[in-house]
Amino acid sequence: MATQLSVIFDETGSASPDINITEVVEPFSVLVNSDTNNYTIGGAAIAGSTGLTKSGDSVLTLTGHNTYGGLTTVNAGTLALTGGSLSNSSVNVAVGASFTEDSRMGKYNS
Repeated sequence: MATQLSVIFDETGSASPDINITEVVEPFSVLVNSDTNNYTIGGAAIAGSTGLTKSGDSVLTLTGHNTYGGLTTVNAGTLALTGGSLSNSSVNVAVGASFTEDSRMGKYNS
């Protein structure tokens, strides 16, 4: 299990990146900060006590069944929960930002 790294997704790299997590990870923190790159993160879970912060005007789509226990914060743009879950995380959405979920599949604590 990969653990205790700070993970940052930003404007560098691919213009439409898809991230497939191949084993459960427990990073120290996860930050997605992008105005133009729409990220999709799926596969194995993001777990542990970490939280996730979404900043920038882009869309972040989560498709994995994540079990991390820290706060999910949407400062800007959109966080879309599509077929995945945030079973142990509360979601805080700033004014002007958005959170959407596929209500047939997604689960989160509000």
